[in-house]
Amino acid sequence: MKFWSLFLWCTLWLPANSQVIQSVLLDQNTHQPVVGASIFFNGTSFYELSDEQGHFAIPIKQQINTALIITHVSYNMQSYSAPYTNIPDTIFLQEK
Repeated sequence: MKFWSLFLWCTLWLPANSQVIQSVLLDQNTHQPVVGASIFFNGTSFYELSDEQGHFAIPIKQQINTALIITHVSYNMQSYSAPYTNIPDTIFLQEK
């Protein structure tokens, strides 16, 4: 009985605590999507690439206390120290 209670609690509780960090990356000058940018939480294995529309989404099951880093070979790196509260819907990247 204890096993089923624990299983039911974990099943209901864990998905409610998951979050998705997502945004769209655009070129600051042309407003065209930035394809293939690397987005990751510094020091972790949570990693994503922006798609053809510049969109990325990283599902996170627990809050991570590290910066979200956005890099691309043609653009300046951007860092967000509090990605759970200040990630804009659209991020404009500046060319190097």
